[in-house]
Amino acid sequence: MPTYKQIMAYVKNKYGYTPTTCWIADVKRKLGYPIGPVYNKKSETPIKNPCPAKKFNHIREAFETLRK
Repeated sequence: MPTYKQIMAYVKNKYGYTPTTCWIADVKRKLGYPIGPVYNKKSETPIKNPCPAKKFNHIREAFETLRK
């Protein structure tokens, strides 16, 4: 499983922006990858900053490429 830093570096090098950690976590949830506990989350409310639809495929591509 690629790390958040690896995913950030891949997306930055290929697409020119750095995805936020909450976007990466949102993509992980949607793809069914395991997510560790979030200690600083205050409640079980929906995600405040979900991954924008335009950037979802970039982050998903990073997961698929870096898993190989």
